Amino acid sequence: GVRAEIPEGAGADALSFRNFSWPVDTATEGFRARGRDQKELTLTELWQARRDATAESKPSAAEIAAELHSRLVLILSVPLLPLLAAPLALAGRVRSRRGGVAIGLLILIVYYEALNFGDAMAKRDLLAPQLGLWLPFMLLVAVTGHLLLRALRGAQPFRTMFRRSTPPTVSAAT
Repeated sequence: GVRAEIPEGAGADALSFRNFSWPVDTATEGFRARGRDQKELTLTELWQARRDATAESKPSAAEIAAELHSRLVLILSVPLLPLLAAPLALAGRVRSRRGGVAIGLLILIVYYEALNFGDAMAKRDLLAPQLGLWLPFMLLVAVTGHLLLRALRGAQPFRTMFRRSTPPTVSAAT
């Protein structure tokens, strides 16, 4: 190989070599065993660990159950997102579609925060994972189903929400 140096204010230097070795210490200490944290376990390992875990074990039974249910809810949430987006995109005029995007983002943020809250409560064993994680999922399914059915029937999902209000007309009594 060739190494070239061009320092400021001086001439260029070139170094030719046939072999270059760099003494790097590759001795490292071993890594700790995987699985001390429930986030390191695979879905199958979580399923198996839920039988053996206790309240005193590390990770605890509540942490393992919360992690397992959290992953299952997130996996099942992904196919719902396009089904939620479709009726929001069919909201009608451009002005209404912008509102649909805003409502969609609001739904996703509230859903994500509800899942985080449920997960935190379930990991501390203050709330059952079935309630803290599956209840927001079921609400998302219900909202998505309602909006999708309205869109399939031809109704605009947010017609009343984004309609311009017209002032009431006063009729003259004769």
